Amino acid sequence: MGQLATVIKKLSNGHQALAVRTNENFTPAEIVKALNIPPCSSLMLISGGAGGMSEEAFSHLTDLFTAVGQVIAERDITVIDGGTQSGVMQLMGEALDRAGGNVIHIGVLPAHAEAGPNGIFAEDVLEPHHSRFVLVEGYIWGDEVETMYTLADYLSAKAPSVTLLINGGAVSLHEIEWNVRQGREVIVLAGSGRLADEIAKAVRNPESNIRDRIATVVRDGRLTVFDVESPSHELAQLVRQRLS
Repeated sequence: MGQLATVIKKLSNGHQALAVRTNENFTPAEIVKALNIPPCSSLMLISGGAGGMSEEAFSHLTDLFTAVGQVIAERDITVIDGGTQSGVMQLMGEALDRAGGNVIHIGVLPAHAEAGPNGIFAEDVLEPHHSRFVLVEGYIWGDEVETMYTLADYLSAKAPSVTLLINGGAVSLHEIEWNVRQGREVIVLAGSGRLADEIAKAVRNPESNIRDRIATVVRDGRLTVFDVESPSHELAQLVRQRLS
């Protein structure tokens, strides 16, 4: 086994971040050591996207992330998400930048997955407010999920953790299944669209006609539904409670 090499990524806003290139041969402990990640007192994962989201829902989501970002900064909560400059990853990066502090914000992504035309790949569009990146040697969106959740399991072994699900599609469903297996609570933002709304409907209407994988998540998971139009301070308080 080779040594895990740390690189410095220059970001679009002039900031720099530590990054490692990794594959299935490296353990979470090795990733944590290479990235100099301090002990985790509490952990939040962000799953999902913003595909097809209405302007109104996106506005509500921005307010929610601003409030949650303040809690994250105040409590020194470690954050893991997909790390690219799009959707909820960008919203969280910008919210944490506004909140200040030195939050450990880790982006885990498949380095070689297509992220745009003309040979633009995931590692070309890193969200510039993250502090760490794990560049998984993968070519398809979803190749990063196992690394993301083995890392999350390692960091939260002695710390509370929670996941926010916003919108999302097939990859997010895979992530939520990892959360279920690891016993982690998922706060589902109803009204944000796609997967989040499908799961929220299944939680509220278990007798409705739902996909088998969604039914399994609802049956076995720890799910809390939160309406995206609810006051932002209520989500902030929920996060405080779960990660206290």
